[in-house]
Amino acid sequence: MVRKAPSPGGAFVIELHPFAQVRYNIEVIKTTTIIFVITASVFAVTHYLSVELYLYWRYLWLDIPMHLIGGSVVALGYLSIRDFVPKLPAHWFIFVPTMIFVLTVAILWEVFEAVAGIVVQNSSMISTVADVIFGLLGGAIGYLVGSRIKEII
Repeated sequence: MVRKAPSPGGAFVIELHPFAQVRYNIEVIKTTTIIFVITASVFAVTHYLSVELYLYWRYLWLDIPMHLIGGSVVALGYLSIRDFVPKLPAHWFIFVPTMIFVLTVAILWEVFEAVAGIVVQNSSMISTVADVIFGLLGGAIGYLVGSRIKEII
């Protein structure tokens, strides 16, 4: 039997069985998370179309804004974690840890591109470093957007 019952703190308890209760926090979906989902969706659709239509190979400059947007998506995703797990320490979500996370994801993405054989015509060490730098720049933009939203709300 499924029964919804309000509980303290704005959460609903869904009783699937008398011994099993699942708690869903009603206040989970915050503005940071909504912006993250929208940005990630736009990024995913753009990336899919760029691969399917060979846009990365046709327009070599397209890689730069995609790394910029990708860095923003990663930073916003990282900041969205605090919406789902509010008990995490606040110092985990300041600029430096966020940028370390973005840097880690950017480097892992470049390794993935190399291992998977996803290369474009001007694939070189300079291009790889530029990709990481633009990912970090996008991460800084994502951090600024996410932290400003958190301050406003």
